[in-house]
Amino acid sequence: MPSILSIIRNLDPKNTGYVNWRNLFTYLILLRSEIPAEIDFEEINHENGFAEEEDFVKFVFWFD
Repeated sequence: MPSILSIIRNLDPKNTGYVNWRNLFTYLILLRSEIPAEIDFEEINHENGFAEEEDFVKFVFWFD
């Protein structure tokens, strides 16, 4: 796992001394989450290759 200091440096590139704690904890949680080998987006894509908002919001993602 990357060091917490490097994550904090990336979240505060201007060295303001402020890091949004919600972003920090979200990144830490996602770092520890398992990523699925394959995600089938064909279920939500339409003929133009993009998902409609309603279908995208209803789709169950691995991080939900």
